[in-house]
Amino acid sequence: MTEPARRFLDLGEGIVSYLAWDTAPPDAPHLHFAHATGLNAQTYVPLLARLAGRFRVRAWDARGHGRTTLPADPADLATWETYVADLARFLEALGEGPVLLAGHSMGATASSEVLATRPDLAVGLVAVDPPMVSPETAASIDATRAAGGQIDPEIALRAGRRRADWPDRASVRAAYLGRGAFQSWPDAWLDGYLDGGLVETATGLSLACTPAWEAATFRAVSTTIWQRMAQLRQPMTLLRATIASTVSPEAPATLSRLAPHVRQHVVEGASHFLPMEHPDIVLAEIEALARDLGLIGPG
Repeated sequence: MTEPARRFLDLGEGIVSYLAWDTAPPDAPHLHFAHATGLNAQTYVPLLARLAGRFRVRAWDARGHGRTTLPADPADLATWETYVADLARFLEALGEGPVLLAGHSMGATASSEVLATRPDLAVGLVAVDPPMVSPETAASIDATRAAGGQIDPEIALRAGRRRADWPDRASVRAAYLGRGAFQSWPDAWLDGYLDGGLVETATGLSLACTPAWEAATFRAVSTTIWQRMAQLRQPMTLLRATIASTVSPEAPATLSRLAPHVRQHVVEGASHFLPMEHPDIVLAEIEALARDLGLIGPG
């Protein structure tokens, strides 16, 4: 497997850490992959390394995740607009665009909003099971936030209760392997997550994405997704799971109405962790969109 280089980009208020594969020819298209809430770029190495022969791949650690040092006070995270703005700034600073985007969960939603609002930065997107609340839910969340309240979904409550500190890597791995959110993950994916998501402390190891930041991210879920999809003109492929999907039941029809050019693909039997369970499908969809855009040739 082709190993990436870890690089760092200073955005002024802090450093964005990202992985880079430069084994493809210099004229190969650039691909950026954005990870899910609580995860990190290194989690997805088993997938992204397979794309490195045809793309110059980059994958960031979002604010509050992995090795990135942008300020991450949970009290300051109101909406995912923070991630959208960060991603746009990061792509601008890289100066390698416009790029092909791909992402999973929160990373897919943030990427879709960048694609819609900054077409100068990206040519298309493969979005893997992005959180897409229904328009009615979005309106309810907006009303709650406008009144000074916050939503507190069960997933945020669970995230806030996660154990942050561990004596060693073996203890974390034993606790996660085959359990909870990790039950469908192959070993290489779990090891990648641990490689990129643990930081050393005086007493052992801690999660790089703190439980408080992860919980805040779930509470800050995007409600602007539909107004952004109404703006979307660039090509996009949506991959949707059928088990515990974060794409709401109303979302496919709403998306078809607002952005009928978006290709929608349902992956039967896949859970929200579709990239870990079906990497071949994700890889094939990224390459298919790249071919449609004329970025790569057949084969």
